[in-house]
Amino acid sequence: MSHKTSNFVLRICLIVFLLFCGAAVLFEVPVFVGIGGVIGIAGAIQNFIYDRCPNCEKYLNSFYLGKNIKFCPFCGEELDDEI
Repeated sequence: MSHKTSNFVLRICLIVFLLFCGAAVLFEVPVFVGIGGVIGIAGAIQNFIYDRCPNCEKYLNSFYLGKNIKFCPFCGEELDDEI
């Protein structure tokens, strides 16, 4: 999985987490927070596993660096552009 795909999945998981938290407040169902939390944590774990440079295998953390990074900040290797 490319780093762009990994970041996309993370962003979707965080949006779903926020929607579940909003639904928990709106409908007064605290179970929704737990469900959203599991989805958010799963997104963070997959991002930590897959958002790595294909050359040096270091964690890119491109969610915070900016989603359109083209080169690895550690080794300078060009990153793939696929989603």
